Amino acid sequence: MRLWLLVSVLLLHVGCTKQPTEVNKEYVSRLANVKVLAPIRVDIGKLPRPTQNLPQSTVTISLLELNQLMHCTLGQHIAEHNSQLGKVAQPSERVKYNLKFVNLAPECINSLSSTEIKDKLTDALIEKRENISTLFNYMLINESEFQRFTIPSFVHLDHLHSTGKHDYLSALTALSKIKTNINTKSFSEIAPENLTAELQKLRHNDYLRQVITSTRYQITFNTLLSQHLNNLDLPSTLCKNNQASDTAVIMSNIFQKFYINQLQPYQSSLQSELLLLNPIMFTLYEDLPLIADLFNGSNPASLLNQLKQSAVAHVKWWQTFYQTCDLRPY
Repeated sequence: MRLWLLVSVLLLHVGCTKQPTEVNKEYVSRLANVKVLAPIRVDIGKLPRPTQNLPQSTVTISLLELNQLMHCTLGQHIAEHNSQLGKVAQPSERVKYNLKFVNLAPECINSLSSTEIKDKLTDALIEKRENISTLFNYMLINESEFQRFTIPSFVHLDHLHSTGKHDYLSALTALSKIKTNINTKSFSEIAPENLTAELQKLRHNDYLRQVITSTRYQITFNTLLSQHLNNLDLPSTLCKNNQASDTAVIMSNIFQKFYINQLQPYQSSLQSELLLLNPIMFTLYEDLPLIADLFNGSNPASLLNQLKQSAVAHVKWWQTFYQTCDLRPY
């Protein structure tokens, strides 16, 4: 079969000017006009969200003990945290507090003369070093900037205009570097305030949300339409005696106009976006498989591989159509 039937990741043609969802709807509507197809309703719903318990501190520092630390920057940091209702702080603020704590604690410990408070602060340092990774994962689940992409967007990705893409990828890259430094206990390499700056880039930015929504929509659409087309008995309807009927010729024209010329290039652009996102998102969410698996290039159930598989399955039906009807595309 000719190369035009191959679903190419590298195809760069961008002939689609309408919103991709509208092209999908028109594609199936035109097919339904010439051959009875059941209505197709695409409902992708929310992504399942992982869970992560908030780690509880077992080491507490009393007000009297805190007074012994006020000569240290650490003591001032703890006092400021307590005065700002640290118990109800945003997840990212908890991460920042612990990062600052572990970076400030060694100097303060070395300055203490009291063995009791010194030992207690050392225990707190060990505990917070161990808890930062869990707190970071908790942030990835519960911070509003990260909750947003699990909810479908009303606007799908326009492959001609990827608004917010640069800022989003820049922020994700920086956050994944912070995650790597946390995993390797390289806390001194992390500037806690950078966390806030990177999260600001994600705020009100729907780039990732649109990529995920658009991909999941296209996977579902491809799959449902292919299932409907598979129910057609080609030899007894469209291709009797291996000859294409007038209806078959019309269907071929529809496939060429909407799928080959518009939806296939669009899906190629989605694949390109996922290829950029996969390594960053996989690193960021590696401890949270419900999300990480969607961006794992070696996982058959990843968004990229599902998109490829659904596109290939759809094109295969059309290959069978052309072979059965002895019809050549043009």
